[in-house]
Amino acid sequence: GQDKQYAVVPDAGPVELRDILVDPISLDPVPGCPPPDPTEPGTAPDLVAELLEEDPFYIAHRGSGNDHPEHTLEAYRAAVAAGAKAIEVSVLITADGALVCGHDFTTDRTTGKAGVVRELHASGLLGYPVDMREWLGPSWGTQRWPYLDEVLDEFGGRVVIFLEPKHPEAAIPCINEISRRGLQNSVVYKSHRWGTYQAIAKAEGFRVWSYLDSDIPLAEAKSIAEEADFLGLPIRDDVSSMPDTPDALIEDVVAIGKPVIVWPVSRRSAVERVTNLGVQGIMASSWIYLSRSTPVL
Repeated sequence: GQDKQYAVVPDAGPVELRDILVDPISLDPVPGCPPPDPTEPGTAPDLVAELLEEDPFYIAHRGSGNDHPEHTLEAYRAAVAAGAKAIEVSVLITADGALVCGHDFTTDRTTGKAGVVRELHASGLLGYPVDMREWLGPSWGTQRWPYLDEVLDEFGGRVVIFLEPKHPEAAIPCINEISRRGLQNSVVYKSHRWGTYQAIAKAEGFRVWSYLDSDIPLAEAKSIAEEADFLGLPIRDDVSSMPDTPDALIEDVVAIGKPVIVWPVSRRSAVERVTNLGVQGIMASSWIYLSRSTPVL
């Protein structure tokens, strides 16, 4: 809630909720994320519930990374301008504690320069601009890494944000920042399986999406579903290199009764396949193409 904060703890193995919750505690602002005026939870429109009214619903994966440089303001803006009601945002933390948007722990793939995000200061990332021209074509220029607070300023309360802290050390600062803004009705906390940080997010009023492995035992999926609000499964659609979840397991997980989201999806044939199996959520790497039925000429 608005009257408490969670202390930042290092990733030192399993911890108990009672070891993290401190009430009250005053935290210094996270670099790049100054605390805004709080909004009382529950007063903002419930964008997550509105999204769930659509079947299927589409999420712009990394801001629709097949169309625009992934996890940049340009990508998020383009997807939302095209009509996306949900975007996926991954968050990393720098050496000086700044929360920045990006997927990989290293800078190599998205910038063409070798580096480790956790070892760089936020100012140092300016020397590692996002450069996806090898993937998207030579007409694209470079972009800078966006701070989480910029994304929340621009899109918080406008669209649903499926937010995943990639570094464990980023989890508590992310939860605190979103809670300060009262954005729990428009942010889904995304994480692998189930653990301490998901429980904290749940306690703070977030919906939680736990994504699973392609070969997870059904009994384990059912156990995770007792806490999670969404379940996720990977698929391979001839574009991605993800392991493919068998149809039978997708149907079994759908039958658990929680909305199922699959990722990453680039082809309409993959959408047809999984929606026929009962999947509701499509994490779309090519959002504009997949969310429409018009032919591409």
